[in-house]
Amino acid sequence: MDDRLRFQRDYAPAFLQYVSTQTEGGLRAGYELGRRAMSDGLSLLDLAQIHHAELFKVLRNVRDPDELDQIATAASRFFVELLATFEMGQRGFAELRRTVQEYRVDAQGHSAELERQVPVHRATGMLMERHGLPADAAERRLEELARRTGLTVEEVATRLADRRSLPPAGPPRGRRP
Repeated sequence: MDDRLRFQRDYAPAFLQYVSTQTEGGLRAGYELGRRAMSDGLSLLDLAQIHHAELFKVLRNVRDPDELDQIATAASRFFVELLATFEMGQRGFAELRRTVQEYRVDAQGHSAELERQVPVHRATGMLMERHGLPADAAERRLEELARRTGLTVEEVATRLADRRSLPPAGPPRGRRP
């Protein structure tokens, strides 16, 4: 027996019990059936079909219009409880999507920052290797070259890493020519 048939077999008595008694315990049973339906992989359409099939069976035997209103109201409450789990799941999924999007945007920012730093690290390594400088001295040298040429540290690093020449140094800052 597949999950849908097994679920329908268990749904019928819980639904009939609630329609006839309308107790909190019956609503709780509807909620638990909703949880089970979600874990069994049933769809909202499966639940709607099962619910309406059972409701139709009950409505065929109704003779009093007042009873019809009570049954329709009870059936609606039970179905809403059944669907509450799906509603929570949908809200959780929407929140997860927003969180993933925020992380994606944040990761893109970090990725761009890391990409921006690659030439700086490459140029620092080149200065360390070629001139025997320690890392902090190589970084200071990049900063000094950037000040003298009017470029950013990243631009200096990219030119050095690509083995391109730097523009001529301008006059030292603070002095007039």
